[in-house]
Amino acid sequence: MAEKYFSANVDLCTAGVCTELDTGEATAQLNREHPTGTAHAWAPVARLGDGTALPVTCPDDSRRKHYLFEC
Repeated sequence: MAEKYFSANVDLCTAGVCTELDTGEATAQLNREHPTGTAHAWAPVARLGDGTALPVTCPDDSRRKHYLFEC
């Protein structure tokens, strides 16, 4: 079985992820690959400040979704 796509852009307290993984798998992989170093692990954001529900479909590949995480 081919490995599913996962790409993360990690900042101080936020991370943007584009992946084929579901929310649970994406959260686990992000925490494995980029531990926060704080008492809190990465957690997915459900909605943006403007009310946009997350994740959203990737505009470049409809098999992937864009997630936002915070710690």
